[in-house]
Amino acid sequence: MAKSLVDTIRQMITPSVTSQLSGAYRESTPAVEKGLGGAAIALLGVIAVRSDDHGFMNQVFSLVKEPTVGDAFESTDGALEQAQRATSEPAGVVGRFRSLALGNKGSVVDALARYGGVNTSTASSLLAVASAFILGQLSRLVRQDQLDASSLARRFATERPSINAALPAALASVIAVGRPSAANRRTDRVDRPVVTSTPQPHGWSPMAWAAAALVGAVALAALFAVLRGNRDTQLTSIAPPTGVGTSGYVTRTLPGRTDLRFPASGMEGRLLTYIETASPSDRETWFEFDRLNFETDSATLRADSREQLSNTAVILRAYPRVRVKIGGYTDNSGDPATNLRLSQARASAVAAELRSLGIAGDRLVAEGYGDQYPIADNSTAEGRARNRRVAIRVINK
Repeated sequence: MAKSLVDTIRQMITPSVTSQLSGAYRESTPAVEKGLGGAAIALLGVIAVRSDDHGFMNQVFSLVKEPTVGDAFESTDGALEQAQRATSEPAGVVGRFRSLALGNKGSVVDALARYGGVNTSTASSLLAVASAFILGQLSRLVRQDQLDASSLARRFATERPSINAALPAALASVIAVGRPSAANRRTDRVDRPVVTSTPQPHGWSPMAWAAAALVGAVALAALFAVLRGNRDTQLTSIAPPTGVGTSGYVTRTLPGRTDLRFPASGMEGRLLTYIETASPSDRETWFEFDRLNFETDSATLRADSREQLSNTAVILRAYPRVRVKIGGYTDNSGDPATNLRLSQARASAVAAELRSLGIAGDRLVAEGYGDQYPIADNSTAEGRARNRRVAIRVINK
């Protein structure tokens, strides 16, 4: 089951990471989570917008393939260490990647600080962390899928709609670098309008940018000290990933003039974009519910799952020809047969809830896969938490 670039990066922004960064930067955990998520999506957005720029993508690919990138960046702790090094090695790969993507746009730091509710030095540091995360995951992707610069560019072009859907409006205007090519405009029509204006004239001067980087270096140095002093504790106390917060909601008008309100980074936006694009459905594209919770070792849905299930039902009612499959998954703890039964029961519970919300049963298929198809390492608590999930796939549009 192929993971989208957005989901892959988001899964690195765990409660453990945001807690460490919150302590190092002396910012609230929700603000750090929002700011880091915004920084990562903004950087992905820049690459997606410029995916048809061969020179730019060749430079991105060259950075991803540098010998210093790879295993050292692919783990969360490794990426955080590499981000810290960027402050003392501005000509290193993280600094060059951020410079390639953003140039001298101090306005991005300002916009990210306003969006996340953090100070500008923290915003600058979060961009370094996000850069390291992205480099590590692109390195993994290039190696596993044997991509070259052209196929990496095609991957970003394919995922441009989902990246645009996740990109906060507050950041879109400062990272946009131009209108997409004519071939891509139809796909982008379901997302926010692409900003075609020139870069903001009130960006920072090089001196101001350097000052912000210096302050950011202090914050990242503090983070590095926290990581070195507490790594063993952090690695054994990672909490399961939490759902999207209540801030940053967007509203989309669906066919029938139905308004749907959901978190900008929620699964609903990606599912909508996929349904609305002209490409046929496929067997590999799944969308994980990110605000779906069950009672422990049970198929009983918790009350806080209602919002996302209701939103899913609204989407399916707006597109009556769509049929979907609900997949349930577990980690590999315990008896495989028990895991398979639990995953089936959870998938069936989601389908039953959607039926109760007015979706015809012949439009829904539910299947449990147990501990098959893990998306993370089951040897860690964080990996097991990611593997316990329910996802939805569009069978036909």
